[in-house]
Amino acid sequence: MAKAKIEFHTPIGRAKYAWLNERDTAYSAEGVYSCMLICDPKEAKPLLDSIKNLREEEFGTKAKVSVPILTDEETGEVIFKLKSKFEPKSCDSSGQYIPHEKLPKLYGGSVLKLGGVAVCYERNGNKGISLSLNSVQVIEPVSGGDGGGMAFAPVEGGFITAADEVTINGHASLDAAEDTDNTIDYDF
Repeated sequence: MAKAKIEFHTPIGRAKYAWLNERDTAYSAEGVYSCMLICDPKEAKPLLDSIKNLREEEFGTKAKVSVPILTDEETGEVIFKLKSKFEPKSCDSSGQYIPHEKLPKLYGGSVLKLGGVAVCYERNGNKGISLSLNSVQVIEPVSGGDGGGMAFAPVEGGFITAADEVTINGHASLDAAEDTDNTIDYDF
């Protein structure tokens, strides 16, 4: 019997724990590409219905079936969890192919659309549906910016560092002339 499966595209959503530029090797030496995608429940409904139909056709309505889809209890948003051993194909928002080496760094918060295959499986008495990741459409990438810190856009009318500010022992001091011993005491 052939495994039941469907090809799909998610709705547009926000990435969480995106491993799309390189493999995540935390749980296996060979690693996997993966992404959790947070989607609006109304936009996710057609895909959820397709996966539900696949589940019922393959396993019936009463069987306990594991599916990598979560619902955020606070917001009601749907979270799809996709992964693959293989590098997913990528494209920009116009559908233009992006070679993997030119793919922007995609961090949590990136706005994406994911493509894949939902495949039914049964192993050791466990039944489930896996969501394999095949493709990524990059709508709005969120990259690290400054190499790991938080990059911020300027805010008009906010605090601006004074021109005469200096740093003493890694701490800012606005009046360096009065700070003659160049130390800052903290009472820990």
